[in-house]
Amino acid sequence: MNFGLAHPVELDAQGRILVPTHSLEWMGLGDVKEIYLVCVRDHIEMWPKADWENQRNALTARTSEVWSRAREAQQNP
Repeated sequence: MNFGLAHPVELDAQGRILVPTHSLEWMGLGDVKEIYLVCVRDHIEMWPKADWENQRNALTARTSEVWSRAREAQQNP
């Protein structure tokens, strides 16, 4: 579905990507002025700034748990 909703975009003169307004609205980001682009394995996620900062803080608080689960997953594929 995501590939079907993809749109070719051009970089502007400063190398920025303009995300189409209808795509931002579909993602619930239509009124959001600041976002984070978060690279996750083979894709990029767009997060509203406040939401990503909350998520990052929650993950940071669980750093030891996250690392432990990652090591476990690597040992038991």
